[in-house]
This record gives sequence, structure tokens and C-alpha cells, in this order.
Amino acid sequence: MPSDLVAVDIAILPPTPVSRLAIELSTALPREESPQGLLLGGDDYLPHITLLQQFVSVDAMDTFLDRIGDVVRARRPMALRGTGGGMGSNAVWISIERTPALVDLHQQMLDAALPFDRERGDALAFVGGDARDAMCSG
Repeated sequence: MPSDLVAVDIAILPPTPVSRLAIELSTALPREESPQGLLLGGDDYLPHITLLQQFVSVDAMDTFLDRIGDVVRARRPMALRGTGGGMGSNAVWISIERTPALVDLHQQMLDAALPFDRERGDALAFVGGDARDAMCSG
């Protein structure tokens, strides 16, 4: 039975050179120690900067996407600057400078998305039912 919720991740996709670097770093993760580690690459696991994650009702998805689209269309392009990064046993990350423009975009996304937020979802809310247990708790 399909879920009546959809897991949504609104993200910024970095330019190709930054994506390539993140993918290279992720291939260096020790797979034998952490087989659940996230290997970036392909169409399934794109390097990204998450602005928000939440569950949205299937019935409200069109309106939700319209609201998010309104926020995006009103934005001018912005420069982002990496300030550092790191690699753990199952993830790589790049720290991004918290510019006023990025903080404002994040806040506008949160404000637009809040009315659509549903507290709990299950693995069925994810594409292919592919979710880690921690992602399903509210």
C-alpha cells in the first residue's frame, strides 16, 4: 500500500567542479567498515546542500511545489563559498559560509514549507521505499 506522504529534500546542487570533488571524496570512504555509507554519484546520490527535509501529504504536493517554486523564482543567483570540509566513516561534507542571502533563502523555504510539514512518515514515503530508520522518525 503506497504512503499518503512523500519525503521531500529541497536542496541546492553545486556546480560540476564541486560535485566532482565531493564524489571523489566519497569514493575514499572505507566501505568495509561502513557498508551503509553514502557513496555519491550517479543520478541517485547527488552532492547537494540541503535546505530542508520534511514529509508532505501527497494531496498537498502540487500546492507545496508551487510555494517552493515561488520562493526560488523570486531569488537572484547567489555565490556560495566553501569554508572547510571533512570526511567521517560514512559521509563527506563541505561547510558552506552562512551568508545573509543563504540564511534568507533558507528561512523563506522554511516559512513556505511549514504549513505542509507532516511529523511522521515511513519508508514507503521515500522513492523505492529506500530510507534509513532514523529518517522516518519525526
